[in-house]
Amino acid sequence: MKFSTLRASAALALILALAGCGGKASFDVSGTVMGLTTPGLKLTMGGNDDVDVAPGAGDVNFTFGRRLSYGDAYSVTVKRNPDHMTCNPYRGVSGTAGQTTSIAAIFSCTKNAYMVTGWVVGLTPVGKDDAALVLINGSTSGTTTIAGTTDGSNPVFSFGPVEHGASYGITVQSQPKGQFCTVVNGVGIMGDELVRNVQVNCKPL
Repeated sequence: MKFSTLRASAALALILALAGCGGKASFDVSGTVMGLTTPGLKLTMGGNDDVDVAPGAGDVNFTFGRRLSYGDAYSVTVKRNPDHMTCNPYRGVSGTAGQTTSIAAIFSCTKNAYMVTGWVVGLTPVGKDDAALVLINGSTSGTTTIAGTTDGSNPVFSFGPVEHGASYGITVQSQPKGQFCTVVNGVGIMGDELVRNVQVNCKPL
């Protein structure tokens, strides 16, 4: 460990010496993207130098074509997110060339996720100790209990967030006392936006 530290310090000292003597120390701007599983990611350095990063098995590496001279400032940002994902800086995405022996910008990507929402029609209030309407999302096992309203308005509900490409299935886990409820548009695959068309219809027995 001590030898590695000394070697890194010596390399940095050599870079500084070259820069001080008019040498042409230069640096690659490289890095790693974690969690990338879909195509389309484009990173940029300064808005003009771009690099496309394709998904691979595990973390993927990238290197910009332009090298930096000692003392040049850099900032690596996401110019275009990959399909159905969002990538954010993790560490090392900006600085000055020569501060360290190498430049390693790291980004982390996650799948986009959205809520599944809807409303309930015809649900009447039940007593405090009576069975209430309980909905469940089969893809996450999340549940929500919904009470009827006294003013005739339609209660709303939401589940999630659910990742893009994942399935969801909203069903009735428990029927309210004296009523029978069915779900419309409750099953699907999450796309690229909020689901807002799930409807639960309740009728008296």
